[in-house]
Amino acid sequence: MPLEEGRISGIQLTVLIMMLGMGSSLLMISGGVTGREAWIAMFLGTLQALLFALVYVTLANRFPGKTIVEINDIVYGPYLGKVMSAVFLWYLFHSASIILRNYSDSFTITFLTDTPGIVLSALLMLTCIMAVRLGLEVVARCSQVLISLIMMMYVVWTVFALPRIDWGNYLPLVEIPLTRMLWDANTLSAFLLADSVSFLMIIPFVNERSKVGLWVFSGIAVTGFFSAMALFIDTGVLGVTTELAVFPTLEVAKLIEIPLIRVPLDLSLFVIFIAAGFIRISIYLYGAVLGLAQMLRGKAYRTFVIPSGILILLLSIINFDSFDEAADFIRVTAPIYKLPWVIGLPLLTLAVAYLRRLSRRNASGSA
Repeated sequence: MPLEEGRISGIQLTVLIMMLGMGSSLLMISGGVTGREAWIAMFLGTLQALLFALVYVTLANRFPGKTIVEINDIVYGPYLGKVMSAVFLWYLFHSASIILRNYSDSFTITFLTDTPGIVLSALLMLTCIMAVRLGLEVVARCSQVLISLIMMMYVVWTVFALPRIDWGNYLPLVEIPLTRMLWDANTLSAFLLADSVSFLMIIPFVNERSKVGLWVFSGIAVTGFFSAMALFIDTGVLGVTTELAVFPTLEVAKLIEIPLIRVPLDLSLFVIFIAAGFIRISIYLYGAVLGLAQMLRGKAYRTFVIPSGILILLLSIINFDSFDEAADFIRVTAPIYKLPWVIGLPLLTLAVAYLRRLSRRNASGSA
């Protein structure tokens, strides 16, 4: 009996990828990234993320129906494969804890200033645990509902923000060195888009396997476009202060007044994106527990959900001492820290598979 019997459609895969990026891009992109050229850096980062995704799709197509944990056993053998899988699963656990900390800290410093961050983290983690225990299909369906709300809020935000744009804020264009532009493109790619490496645990459960590449590339491209447009509007409205703002999109929302609606747009926007954070963390938690169950030959991944959720919660507490420390990690360390997992491990695995002429068809005889 397989560990996961549920299946998702290609559209649901695309939506999940969009949730992974858009669930953070409209709020979680911190200032300090190339200033007025941030939107250009995002387009470049999207191209980089598409290149990363090509490696993932090629690997998934070479071993159809296999997760990265199962692929590691085939490519590296049962012993070294377990080591490689453990390294990959650590990345999922650690990334989930960073995302959890970012969302809880963001909410406490912005709105609920007197509420301990651990309270919000625990509530969000509990919600993710419940969703993952219900299965991948439930998480995918939740994402379809939430992406509709996110797109609706994005349209409202855009319509009311456009009249506030000062086109002079875009000049002079591209005054920063090319090296910094490329570095910040890598930063945005690593933080927002390249985390699609986690979908190496989900792609095997997509119905339309022959079109996996189309669904993955579509999700990343759409995410990159909307993220770049959000940064473009942020720059037009805030000007040079965009680089100083912690949450530029939220600052723009504070300037917007919608007639006949008393609920602040910034609060509505933030609540919806906290909900998007639920999807992001659930994706990582699901990949981690499924991989753990496969690596340990468990009979059901649900056995590992609660302990793994508690571990992620504890990691989120001890990772950073403050929000500023977390923000510095995202800006400075994360682009380098993520590279071994985001591109190094998948590319190495694909290269070894080619050298050993391995695929699912001949795996049983070669592993």
